[in-house]
Amino acid sequence: MILELEHRTHLPTRVGNYFVRIDDDGTIYAHQNAGEPARDADWTVDPAAARRGTLAKPRDTVERVLRKHGFFDLAPRYEAPATQGGVIRTLTYRDGEGVARTVTVDRARLPELDRLIQRLREALGLAEIPAG
Repeated sequence: MILELEHRTHLPTRVGNYFVRIDDDGTIYAHQNAGEPARDADWTVDPAAARRGTLAKPRDTVERVLRKHGFFDLAPRYEAPATQGGVIRTLTYRDGEGVARTVTVDRARLPELDRLIQRLREALGLAEIPAG
């Protein structure tokens, strides 16, 4: 895995939660819950069935976007625990050596991460994340 992005609510519902994953071979997986998944599942589809395409030169593309938009300058965690509800966003990048760097934003606002996620989605051709 090169990159994984998860967006999950703290609310009792899992509607609207989404993930994006890019494997080492460039395969892109993305899915957004349009309804509630089964009680023992996080997603309404099997993540392996959420294939959305293939990215040429995936590591180069992802790393270029991450560097350009400051991912490596962000702190590992931002949190606003007093906020009720909200979402937790986790973005993990795994370099060519297998070393992971994760940034988690839990119920906090971080416009830099919002912009970074938007640019990643554009680079991946995911203007919208398919729901099901």
